[in-house]
Amino acid sequence: MIGVVVVLNASHELMKDFNKSTVFRLIKSHHPISRAEIAKRSGLNKATVSTLVAQLIESEFVYEIGTGNSSGGRKPVLLYYNQAAAHTISIDIGVNRIIGVATDLSGKILQQEILLFTDRSFDHVLGEAKKLIASLIERAPKSPYGICGIAIGVPGIVQSNGNVLLAPNLGWSNVDIKTPLEQTFQLPILVENEANAGAYGEKLYGAGSYYNHVAYVSISIGIGTGQISNGQLFQGANGYAGEFGHMSIDYNGKRCRCGNKGCWELSCSEQFLLDTVATKLGVDSIRFEDVLAEAYNQNPLVLNVLTSVGRSLGAGLISIIHAMDPEVVIIGNRFSLLKDFLENPVLEVLEKQLPPHLQEAPKIMFSELGQQSGVLGGASFAIERFFDEHRINLSLT
Repeated sequence: MIGVVVVLNASHELMKDFNKSTVFRLIKSHHPISRAEIAKRSGLNKATVSTLVAQLIESEFVYEIGTGNSSGGRKPVLLYYNQAAAHTISIDIGVNRIIGVATDLSGKILQQEILLFTDRSFDHVLGEAKKLIASLIERAPKSPYGICGIAIGVPGIVQSNGNVLLAPNLGWSNVDIKTPLEQTFQLPILVENEANAGAYGEKLYGAGSYYNHVAYVSISIGIGTGQISNGQLFQGANGYAGEFGHMSIDYNGKRCRCGNKGCWELSCSEQFLLDTVATKLGVDSIRFEDVLAEAYNQNPLVLNVLTSVGRSLGAGLISIIHAMDPEVVIIGNRFSLLKDFLENPVLEVLEKQLPPHLQEAPKIMFSELGQQSGVLGGASFAIERFFDEHRINLSLT
């Protein structure tokens, strides 16, 4: 009998959480909205809705203000999602820069800072990340719950416990970035692969918002990829899925920092682009911004390199399309700025090499979020975990 009571109580609590989450999601998605409209959309009775709304108001996740149009009788009081109840900090660690943002609970960026570095050692980058996070925390607006979480995006293989198993382009191997940040800030820390965060950011806020099967390709110094399958982030059994940047497209090619030979990123990453353009122009080095400027100035040497890079990019996308069968492939990070020069070579390769049934299956898009995809995805991870702690599931439908 005791076991039956426990099960019944557990089921009752789960149903309460489900209903509360349903009401909250309706307010979040459709505010301003009345209690009567919530009852109509959810199928819950008005008394239950009123009770749950009262709990959400008490928690300061919802507030009421103003009145709506009346269909007879008193005008309904309108409910709003309190996006300022808490804030997140999200940073994206690159190979030569850290992007950091503070957001509200809707993912709106309130503050942004970019920090450049040349020393890629773990201790140095960790110290720079701490400075950036501390600055964003100090500048974040006051709120009832303060900073609810900090998300860290890393260009490498991240274990479920937050340990960075390998970040070849940073030269990191088996490092723990989560623990020292938790000790410093005494806040929940979430560490994720930057391409996974970017894929999630695109799904929620960018070009992937209308699709349930998304392949996101983050191209900067290296290449990272993230996949959304059935609307959810696909990570595989151990969280390592999607390392397409390190698939071999030339078995006799150069040795990659990851230890493999002929990796995809060796022939179409930002590093390859910069090195190749510098060689063609007879200079020691060149900045990405200068390559972009030369391309728009119709420099034929630069345009030829970009055409070659676009073809290599298309060749790698063929494997992603065969493996993941996405509705859309999104090219993101800094390479999204090269759309005018990469799009046609990519599409030409896909047209020539994909079988007929896949010719128009995936849509090829370039991110409009650019370098913000990853920090927005990271912020969303932190927001979802915050609400989970308050027994509100944002993913319920």
